[in-house]
Amino acid sequence: MEEVLKAIPHRPPFLFVDKIVELTETKIKTTREISLQEPFFPGHYPGNPLMPGVLICESIFQTGAILLSK
Repeated sequence: MEEVLKAIPHRPPFLFVDKIVELTETKIKTTREISLQEPFFPGHYPGNPLMPGVLICESIFQTGAILLSK
């Protein structure tokens, strides 16, 4: 997590990358631990929780920003 925090300015609750799993000059793989306690799940959608697509895209953008920062 420390490496992620050094690479990009995002901070919780708007940080969607927890760990860098793999990093080369041209490729990166990250993870994010998701829990049903996330604040967006109760409203998206009640009884059928889905992570909003815009937040999935944001996690991809954050991952790309980490790669670019290296």
